[in-house]
Amino acid sequence: MNKGYLIDTHVFLWMLTDEHKLSVRAKIILENKDNPIFMSTASLWELAIKYSLGKIEFPTKPEIYLLNKIYEENITVIPITPIMALKIHEIPQLHKDPFDRFLITQAIFDNIPLISNDIEIKKYKKHGLKLIW
Repeated sequence: MNKGYLIDTHVFLWMLTDEHKLSVRAKIILENKDNPIFMSTASLWELAIKYSLGKIEFPTKPEIYLLNKIYEENITVIPITPIMALKIHEIPQLHKDPFDRFLITQAIFDNIPLISNDIEIKKYKKHGLKLIW
């Protein structure tokens, strides 16, 4: 059985509203119901902040809309554990976005491929990140 895939925040949003932006490879992985798909609590935190700043809109409150979509898409949310929060210091600071750095940390230390189209994240492939796009 496949260990699964961690999705970047933008991948989750594209799954919901802009599926045409997903790569063919990402679509195949995401549409295969045998593939466990994971999302970090950090992504939900990021979306809540963007919502509160008016940078993103949802049809209903984020806690209703996003949790329903997570359920509909059969996504498992990975919590931010204390050890994972502290492990972030072990990866180089090649990317300044704290949410992306946390996703990178989770993917590397949990040994789960990260699905992302973020160019900055590609820099972490030489540090053990399994990146898919």
